[in-house]
Amino acid sequence: MSFKEVTELLMILKELECPEMVEVDSFQYSDFPLVAKIFRWLVMRCDPTFQVPLEIEAEQDRVFFLKALVDHMILRYNLVLDPRKLYLADGYAVRELLKIARLLSDASNVWNGPVMSAKGDIFAIDEDVKAKVIAKVMDLQTFRKDHSQVALSSAEMSELLRQEPENHALRISALNMKLDPSKVESSLNESILEIEALAKDYDQKFSNIEFDKANLEAKIKKREEELERMQRRLHTIQKTKPTHLDESDKLENELKDLYGRYSTTFRTFLALEHQVQLAEATMEHREQRFLENNQEIPTGKERKTDSAVIDDGFNEDPVDGSEPEVPFNRARVRQSIVRTEAVDEASVYSHGDVDGSDDEEEPIRGGVSAGNQLAAEPESSDDDF
Repeated sequence: MSFKEVTELLMILKELECPEMVEVDSFQYSDFPLVAKIFRWLVMRCDPTFQVPLEIEAEQDRVFFLKALVDHMILRYNLVLDPRKLYLADGYAVRELLKIARLLSDASNVWNGPVMSAKGDIFAIDEDVKAKVIAKVMDLQTFRKDHSQVALSSAEMSELLRQEPENHALRISALNMKLDPSKVESSLNESILEIEALAKDYDQKFSNIEFDKANLEAKIKKREEELERMQRRLHTIQKTKPTHLDESDKLENELKDLYGRYSTTFRTFLALEHQVQLAEATMEHREQRFLENNQEIPTGKERKTDSAVIDDGFNEDPVDGSEPEVPFNRARVRQSIVRTEAVDEASVYSHGDVDGSDDEEEPIRGGVSAGNQLAAEPESSDDDF
């Protein structure tokens, strides 16, 4: 193997559009699957009808594969290949593959473009030559079919020749046999009767066929009439409008209107329910905030003010002299929260906002003072709120 041979093989494979990826270093080491793929592709390019074995895993399969392809190339194209070098699948296999590749490359150059003649003149293949080659190929296919037919006819003739001795003896005995006119006449009469019975049978079958044909034609005509009648009825039904169709359309429109109103009402109900939940959550948050802001201990004067506004629902003074318990009035607290927010807004507007640092302190102070003021206001019931 030489670098020149490997390069030549790669160029020819590229020219022939081989699907396998082959590199210069692919043949430095033994790679039987790659060589088998290239060898199979080259053989199939020469003869696409040849059935190439596909199993190459075991050693026996590889030997059978190479033997089949090498024998085919020798018998078909008179191209001698060395299976031992192909089995090595290294650089020595390149020379064997080059034999097939060069054959295909020369054929491709002769067919596709100008070639060099023996005298050195460049000439191109004419279209007539291509047509003649195609005609020859068609003749070759016809020849192959005739060849297979000749093989079958030869086998049949061989079988007949093998049976010829027995047939010859039977022929001689039939020719030497003395014929009796009465027997010949009786056999002829029997044959005539058999033929007449067969003829009557065929006549009966023909008459039955005519009868069946007439029946089938009558049935077909009857079915055609039924089909036409059904089609006319279908057209009549399609043209007439049912009586209940108007009422059905009216009910359908009413149903659509009712469904639209139901959808609107349901969405409105969900939105209002959501708003109520948000309002309750906000009010609870405000109550909690008010209670947190008014947890300071009241002074003696404030206690007097608080005792002046205690309603009838307060508990009586205990015996031990402790402070009376004041019941929780939710409506009162809500009024206090609303007024506290009003006072907070007034305090914010009165002080102003320069740098945003006093935004939280002033409302708290205002809320506390407003809470003390509200403690001195008269009690209001839940109904007033």
